[in-house]
Amino acid sequence: MASDTSSVAIERNTSVFDEPSDKSDVVLVAEGRHLHVNKTILASASNVFDKMFNGDFKEKQGGEILLPEKSYDDIVDLLLCIYPSELRPVTEDTVDRLLELADEYQMDGLKRCCEEFLLDRCDRYKLKVEAYRISRDDIVHFLYLADKYGLDNLLEKTTDIASQYAMNKTKQYEFYVAAHVDYVNISSAALKKLFEKRLQFIEEVFKSSHQHICK
Repeated sequence: MASDTSSVAIERNTSVFDEPSDKSDVVLVAEGRHLHVNKTILASASNVFDKMFNGDFKEKQGGEILLPEKSYDDIVDLLLCIYPSELRPVTEDTVDRLLELADEYQMDGLKRCCEEFLLDRCDRYKLKVEAYRISRDDIVHFLYLADKYGLDNLLEKTTDIASQYAMNKTKQYEFYVAAHVDYVNISSAALKKLFEKRLQFIEEVFKSSHQHICK
């Protein structure tokens, strides 16, 4: 799931938004393809679309909204997650792209769904069944996402886990955290939180070891 190994979703040939319906009243255009949607649904999910339709933007008067440099598939995934008639769940294949779009279009509800999905994934970190377990790389990537998109609960969870990587294997900690592809893009504030928790964890381990030796 990390940014350099993300799964690539299969390209869609069609979607439920390709044809107009009695409820569609505006068209989104991505990669030259038309997506027929409802203004009210978009406005209720997104502050950006709300301002487009109800503010003094040129999009208010137009029947089409161009989404330059946006993938048709990504926009369809976004719509499937916010449309009441669809409400598809966030998945491993879509969470990164959905977070990016939810942040850009100020979709707080969708951001919460993405955070809840990632928090659930964090709970799988220590599962014994490999097929359901996530890796140390995933945790660092989730930390990066939490920091980038202001997901406070996820940031607390991921820094808690990453700070406790193998105490007796320093190289392992350095490999999975400092050498991770996302490390350079994590803010100094988030790294400070991680380092403080790491120091606290190390102090607790040494304190516990000292008490054991003195017994």
